[in-house]
Order: sequence, then C-alpha cells, then structure tokens
Amino acid sequence: MLRFFRFNDPYRLLVALVLLVALGLPLFLNPMPVTLQELKAIVLGELLNSGKIMYLQVVDDTPWIASWVASTADFLFGRSLLARHMIALFIIFFPGILLCFHIDSQQSLQ
Repeated sequence: MLRFFRFNDPYRLLVALVLLVALGLPLFLNPMPVTLQELKAIVLGELLNSGKIMYLQVVDDTPWIASWVASTADFLFGRSLLARHMIALFIIFFPGILLCFHIDSQQSLQ
C-alpha cells in the first residue's frame, strides 16, 4: 500500500486526487445538514466581517487563528458550504502530496 506513494510520475498524484474526490462525492451530491461547528464558523465569520471585534464585541472562546480563518472563509465564500468542503478536501490532499515527496526524496520504500 505504501509503495503507491513512491512515485516519479504525476499520474499517481492524479489517481490519489481522483480517489479522494470519489470518496467525497456522496458528500457533494447529497450534502448533510449543517453541523454545529460549521454554523458557528459561518456566524463568527459574518460577525467579524461586519466590523465586530473578537473577544470584545463577540463573546466566544474560539482561538484567534480559527476566527481569522472563519472570517477569511466568509469573505471568500460567503455561506457556500460546497466551497468550504472543496477547500477542506484540498487541505486534506496537501499533506498527502508532501508525504509522497518526502518518501520519494528519502527513498524510504526501497
């Protein structure tokens, strides 16, 4: 299984991306209801983009980096859950790419 990640060609990365998209396809085609954490991030992003100041006008225990990410996501995508889920899919895919490059550069699987 790990030999799959030892590659010199970009086609294996493409196969890994297609597999990841195929596994996430049911979520994109038949979306689940909004979770509490997603709703909290959407509302927090809207509040911060409307000019409110975190910890002074918005009473919440969310860390400042997470609130900055929520604000940026709200600025870029608004209330679109599909766009947020697609960005999350690529954030999950990125460490896989780094793992592939690391394994290939260290020649760990030979």
